[in-house]
Amino acid sequence: MIIGGHSIIYSKSPEADRAFLRDVLKLPHVDVGEGWLIFGLPPAEVAVHPSDENNVHEFFLMCDDVSGTAAVDHAQPGTKRPETVESLMAELKTKINTASVADYLNSIKDEAIRQDCWAVVDIMKAATQDKPRMWGASIVGFGQYHDVYASGREGDWPVTAFSPRKQNITLYIMPGFERCEDLMAKLGKHTCGKSCLYIKRLSDVHLPTLKKLVSGAVKHMVKVHSRAQRKRSGTASSVAD
Repeated sequence: MIIGGHSIIYSKSPEADRAFLRDVLKLPHVDVGEGWLIFGLPPAEVAVHPSDENNVHEFFLMCDDVSGTAAVDHAQPGTKRPETVESLMAELKTKINTASVADYLNSIKDEAIRQDCWAVVDIMKAATQDKPRMWGASIVGFGQYHDVYASGREGDWPVTAFSPRKQNITLYIMPGFERCEDLMAKLGKHTCGKSCLYIKRLSDVHLPTLKKLVSGAVKHMVKVHSRAQRKRSGTASSVAD
């Protein structure tokens, strides 16, 4: 029976990174000798993503309030915050902006991938009846909704989106795939995570099925978040009364 896991971060500045984990994040730890620290972690998860190459790994730290965590003054004497831990603040960078979608997509060197991306634009534009906008530096999003988490944290996100990656084109199907078994079975060659659909090429999938998947996800998001918005507005009105 597996009772735990052990993650290893390879670093050119191990002392600084250990100091960050110890003094800034204040993770519990034991010293196994000569300053070699082993840190305890909260409950974790692991995922396997498709890739054209092995030995490429990523390590993310999760929290329930990114904005609040970012606002905390982590300055500690003699402690350097490693640049790689900026992934902790990734959410703060995924904001809608005025960068040109056309310039971004047309900068893709691989012509086949570039054409596939423009085809995805057409699919998502038809589903949302909205124009594409850049979210962060590499996500093309459509529509927008406001979410309020149980912790009280709030944020804006695209209703649907995609991003061309090195290994694949990632489509963000926000509701996930739990109720889409039939469509997923007909879709063709793909892999997926909780809300991410990974496609190498559009020629690998059945386009009518992909369009139904995206359209259904958009309709679900609009319905759910419209209802949530009405509920929040009603609560606010009751409080005001």
